[in-house]
Amino acid sequence: GIFFCPRRHGIFTSSRIMSDPARKKAKHDDAGRKRVPLNKKIEACVYTKDLRTALEVFQQLDEGNLVNEYSLGNMLNVAVRCGSTEVFDRIFARCRAYGKMNVEICTIALKGFFELSRPAEAQQLWDQMVDPEDEQVEQPNTRTLNAFIRGCLTIGEFRAAETVWTKVRTLELADCSSYEYMIALSCQALWVNRAVNLLKELQGSKVNEVSSVAGAGVNIARAAVLLNNPVLA
Repeated sequence: GIFFCPRRHGIFTSSRIMSDPARKKAKHDDAGRKRVPLNKKIEACVYTKDLRTALEVFQQLDEGNLVNEYSLGNMLNVAVRCGSTEVFDRIFARCRAYGKMNVEICTIALKGFFELSRPAEAQQLWDQMVDPEDEQVEQPNTRTLNAFIRGCLTIGEFRAAETVWTKVRTLELADCSSYEYMIALSCQALWVNRAVNLLKELQGSKVNEVSSVAGAGVNIARAAVLLNNPVLA
């Protein structure tokens, strides 16, 4: 619009008289309007396993300087779903370069490392997250813990899960699902006594849920049958 400025008797456009904060907000809102639908397109590619479309949309975001944490997280998910180690590594490097990685990005990356059969890198990322002096990543939350234990369960990494479980007690991250995964992993390793102890611990905890206790009991019974232990079965 055109505005008359009586003090200087000049003509000013609305953009010129807009304050710096207002200009920044307008620019931010415009970027958001462009970014959101593109991020949603990449998210849809996670379910359709459409890596080509996801890469094309990500390139649009990149060219418009619109890439944010959601763009990166969705691209990591697409790469994992499509089994593309190359794309996963490229996007993860972008996450590192983007700045301090938030807990959501780290959790997605952890899941990705396990699904791509790279548990050592998952362990390395976890160790970074629990290091209070590491400023590159945020600390883990319950979802991160569960992603790690579930990943260990998928590939049979009992020792790694047990090591992490021992160290997270002070962080109070475990919920009923955490216990259920750990009990299932202990049964997978045929460490039935360990599983029974975890079940007792769950039953006495504030995160106890009937469904989790029932599922854990079934896993223990199966392991006991394999060990020909009629008392526990």
